[in-house]
Amino acid sequence: MDGTVPWSCWLAGTLTAFSILEARALKARQPGKPSGTLTATMRRWLGLKPRRVRRYLLAPLFAGFLGYLWLHFLHGRLGA
Repeated sequence: MDGTVPWSCWLAGTLTAFSILEARALKARQPGKPSGTLTATMRRWLGLKPRRVRRYLLAPLFAGFLGYLWLHFLHGRLGA
């Protein structure tokens, strides 16, 4: 097995779950209250909004992870 089918199923399931959760969060949005969308949740977890001291550690770590993932997608295994 080359991984195409399992990874396609994983991606389809992930995108389906994301769509359902995001649609529910957007539908339940109330003025003046925090949103339940993935973006708003990530901002809270990373300490970006509201501002928390942890943002100085978590935001660069998350950005570094995204950079690594981008390079990994472009070049495959890094350092091998």
